[in-house]
Amino acid sequence: MRLPVICTTALLVIAASGSRAAQDRVHKNSIGMEFVRIEAGSFTLGRFQPPYAKPVDPNAPPPPAPPGTGQMLAPGIIAEADRDKDQRLSRAELVAAANAWFDQMDGSKAGRLDRMEFIARFAAVQTQLSNRTGGPVAGQGPGFGGGRGGGRGGVAPGLFAAADADRDAFVDRGEFTTRFGTWFDGWDSAKAGTVSAEQLASGLTAALPPPPGGRGGPPLTAEQYRLIEAAARRDSREGFAVTIARPFYIGTYEVTQAQYRQVMGVNPSMFQGTKVTGSSDAHPVETVTWDDAQAFVRKLNQLEKTNVYRLPTEFEWEYAARAGATDDIAWNDIRQQAWNARTGTQPVGRMKPNAWGLYDTLGNVWEWVQDFYNEKMFADPTPPKSGTVHVLKGGGFLADVKNLTYMWHGAGPGNRFDVGFRIVRDIR
Repeated sequence: MRLPVICTTALLVIAASGSRAAQDRVHKNSIGMEFVRIEAGSFTLGRFQPPYAKPVDPNAPPPPAPPGTGQMLAPGIIAEADRDKDQRLSRAELVAAANAWFDQMDGSKAGRLDRMEFIARFAAVQTQLSNRTGGPVAGQGPGFGGGRGGGRGGVAPGLFAAADADRDAFVDRGEFTTRFGTWFDGWDSAKAGTVSAEQLASGLTAALPPPPGGRGGPPLTAEQYRLIEAAARRDSREGFAVTIARPFYIGTYEVTQAQYRQVMGVNPSMFQGTKVTGSSDAHPVETVTWDDAQAFVRKLNQLEKTNVYRLPTEFEWEYAARAGATDDIAWNDIRQQAWNARTGTQPVGRMKPNAWGLYDTLGNVWEWVQDFYNEKMFADPTPPKSGTVHVLKGGGFLADVKNLTYMWHGAGPGNRFDVGFRIVRDIR
């Protein structure tokens, strides 16, 4: 697959504090990595206005109830597993389908999956089932797939918990297929040897109920509303000024699998081979630690006989990702710029770039930066000199849209399979 390239004759608008100058400055190195020049400037970091609940309108009609898990999953399961096309499933058909799903998820042939692997990889199974019927992917609403924290929404976390019979935090093939077989035995209450689509839908909905939605409870009183507003004012932060004193180049794209393999000789990424459509060369490298990213930088410097490449600082990364924005990013802009389809990574450069021409600063994979994490919501004006983990920025393909923001100050190591990086080239 041809890696994405921006024409070096294009004019990029590079914004700096107090000025907006057009710059024809794009650098390309010996392995085809592309860098955008970022001019010196300043921005405010850590400005925060906590959200607070609005009073509920007691006269508003209740929202429609979402379809149950079974109503979303059952049509696709019937379409895929019903070998004799009688619109009913036998135990053997259901267990055979479960076996096929496990094979699909266990691409490394390890024989078992931990919770985060299961949640990420079952998303592909759900997409496949949805494509069978043209309907929505089950659980693809807020919280689907689990996100970085392990997840409370969607189908996959509940299915993992149900299948992990020995509670060892892994699901193997036997546990997975046994769970579906046991469910079938309960759904086939008449011992007819088959279950209908209705029985399958009802059984799955009961076995895997969706998480409750909404705040629930009665409307807020005027006094409760006043207290919430007061708490929001108390917890708000004005932020602090950050100055980027020197211009620098930063990667137009996240480091790709092809680039990482060219420098390091290996590709540790999970999303390659049969887990992607076509070549994975232009997908961002993932399943990399902070030390892996540092090793890449050292090796690239050796190859080019220089010492100009490094990870960005958190301040540099956020300054470049904000691209002149003074406030948080709107959800509509997030949806245009960030890949968070929950099914895996996609080739870099497919979403809309930010105002300074950088792609995938939000979504696709989390990105390592140089700094240590400070155990706080935001970075400190002076980053810590030591620590046990490092900072991750930007969110990955598993993140909810509300967490895909350049303001997010995350802590590594994160999930193994949604963490990558982009690098900086110093200007000297």
